[in-house]
Parts: sequence; C-alpha cells; structure tokens
Amino acid sequence: MEYANAVYQLCEDTIKFISEHQILRNDSTTRQISEILSQIEYIVIPVLRRKTINEPLQRCLHDLESLLRLVSKNLQKWNERRSHGKLHISALSFSAWAPPKDIKDNREFLIWSHALLCKVVQLVIRPKGYNIISPPPSIRDFIEHRSVQKMKMKEEDETDEPSIFEADQFWKISIGPETEFASSEQFCDLLSSWLDEDMSDLARKRLLLRLDEHHTGYISFPTFQCYVRNGRLREDVHLYTSGALRAPLNSGSSYYQSNFSNAFPADPHVPLLIWIDSDASAVSPQILECAGLGITVIQFASTVTVKAWITINIDFLKKHDSPTQLRFISNQTLRERDSSHTPAANHEAGRQILSHIRGLDLHAPVIVYTMGSDIEPTKYVEQYEMAGSLIIGGNYRIFHNYVAALGKGRPDDGRWMKYNASL
Repeated sequence: MEYANAVYQLCEDTIKFISEHQILRNDSTTRQISEILSQIEYIVIPVLRRKTINEPLQRCLHDLESLLRLVSKNLQKWNERRSHGKLHISALSFSAWAPPKDIKDNREFLIWSHALLCKVVQLVIRPKGYNIISPPPSIRDFIEHRSVQKMKMKEEDETDEPSIFEADQFWKISIGPETEFASSEQFCDLLSSWLDEDMSDLARKRLLLRLDEHHTGYISFPTFQCYVRNGRLREDVHLYTSGALRAPLNSGSSYYQSNFSNAFPADPHVPLLIWIDSDASAVSPQILECAGLGITVIQFASTVTVKAWITINIDFLKKHDSPTQLRFISNQTLRERDSSHTPAANHEAGRQILSHIRGLDLHAPVIVYTMGSDIEPTKYVEQYEMAGSLIIGGNYRIFHNYVAALGKGRPDDGRWMKYNASL
C-alpha cells in the first residue's frame, strides 16, 4: 500500500498548492490539473482499504507516484518563474510521449495516467465468479467544462462523495454485526431496500452469480467485502446488474447529472469481450489493452460460471451476436473445481466453452488463447466457423487485430480463424 498512500498524499498536496496560489487558481490548465488529481484521488481512496494489490496495479501506482512528483515540481517552478520569460519544465520520461514543452503537456500526461489507472484498478488476476472491466471514462470533456467554472474546493468534493464505508454499514445494519452469512434471497431484498431501487429478477441473477458462484443459497460477508471493490456499494451493484458503470466520474455538478445520470443501461455495454482464464497474470497487458480500445471486458475463471452467465444473458447475447459487437477469448486449460468440488486442472475447458457457445446457436468469434504447451489439443477449432487458436506471447499482431476489430466495430482480416494462428 506504500505506493497508493504516496499517490494519495501527492494528490492532496498538489491540489492544496494550486488552491493556495492565485496564479495557478486563475489558470485554466492548472485548474484542469487539479480536477484530474481529484479524480485520481477518488480512484485511489478505496485502494487504500485493500489488503493486497496485484502486480499490474502496484506497477501503475509506482509510475504514477513518479509522475506526480515531477508534475508537482513543475507546478512550483511554473508558479515561481512565470513572470521571468521562458520557463524550463522537467522532461517526463514516458516513452509514449515526447518531452513536454509547457505545463499543458503535464496535463496530458495526467490524463493518460488517469485512463490507465481506471483500467488497472478494475483488473483481477484470479477472478471469483466473474469480474467486469469497463472502458475508462473520458475525462477530457469533463475537465474542459469544469475549467470555465470556479475551481471546486476539496471540501465541496468530499460532501458529494458516496461513503466508501457504505458496504460495511449496509451489512452491519441490514444483515447484522455478528452475522457472517445471509441467504441470497434475503440479501437481495435488503439490498434493494437499502438502495431504494427495484431489482429485477435478471439483475438478481446477475448479481448472485458474482456473489454466490456455486449456488449455495448464501452469501458470506468476506465475499461481499471483496465484491465491493471500489468501496462504493451503489456503483458496484449497478456495474454487476447491468455490466456498465453508472457514474464514471466523481462529481455532483450539473454537467455530471445531465451527461451521466441516465447512462445506466439494462444490459452490458457493447462492444463486449468475454475473457475466460482462471489466472490472468500472463495476459493482463492484453486485457488492459482491450479496455483501452473502448471494449467492456468480462473476466470469468471457470466453465461453470461462464456457462451460467451465458444462459442468464442469452437474449442479450443473441441480440448482439455479431463480430462487431461480441467476441470470446478462452484459455484451453482452466484451474477450477471438479465434480467433487476439488480444485483441479481442466485441460478441455477451451473445447467445452466453444462447444457450449455454438450449441446455443451463437456465432460470435472465439479464440482459444493458450500457452504453447496447450496449443496442440486446440486443433478442434478447425471444426467450427469463426474460431481459432493462438499462443499467448505468440504473434501479437494477430491478437491485436482480433480485439481492435471489435473495438472499432468492423470485420477483421480473419487470419486468426485457424489452428495455431501464431504460425
């Protein structure tokens, strides 16, 4: 948590520094930087409560800490020497960008880093049930709109924020402070009452597939705590009952209300990629790339859960059964529970998932994306249309074209539609 704490404190200090200096307060670019930092804080605060963070998020926070330190120094230099002609701004050593020429380049780095953090914070290496990764919200229009207004002070922001402790409060008050389990049906009723929102049968099924993956009829408090990943109960309920975030940015402004309050569809956002892998450590960069392409990614860890989710959402999937809106990626081997509920390797998972998808008369593209040691058993893809197999770490262009076509809503060249398309 060292990096998360450092990022949070740097955001706090820099926002305070901007608010205390008139030159910075009166400049639209530095006001926008302050808004971006506020959004980064909003993302990082719940991370501070996590017991552990995965390696991609840790690396992202480490890089963000370095960036924030440099931006802070640049703001101090800019404030001190603005009236003395040309100002030297320290170079930012991110290879994706040219060295910055002015303070606006610092803003651009922060916009890019905010988008990356939005993606990485959603990634789960070993999903339980399933995990939804929504594309990062666009912050540029938001901050440009806010820059023409008076900079919103931090105290005002805090009054608009939903409590990150709401999940704990809900369980303590509605379920009971000494109760570790709740029946699934009772839980949904109490949650609907707590949020003051009706929860349809479909919404309940989607939610319970995440919270009660093995259909025990009960939900445990530790599972519930793990589920509310950003600490904000309402947002996570909306995410898992629809598959799309209702509130992509933290603000109580009229701009937010008019542009985002109705952005809560009944179904997941498309384009949609279903990714089945019980251990995403080898493919986390690829998953994050997909989110960066504007694709909603839903991670699954087992054949049982993905089959159940497909069954629950079959009408939605058939409505969007097109290569431009829906695609699948599955590992050939999954670590999941066998018939005796003992964890074991299922070396036929890829075949089983592809067969299930086609058996439901879904024609969306499917790639079996697996390790080189598991590629030979994937020759079965030749028996299906719109199917192929690819080695993780193999021909990256094949993988990129497959997901980029989905992100852009266009057909691709089809070079992936064969056994071992890496060749």
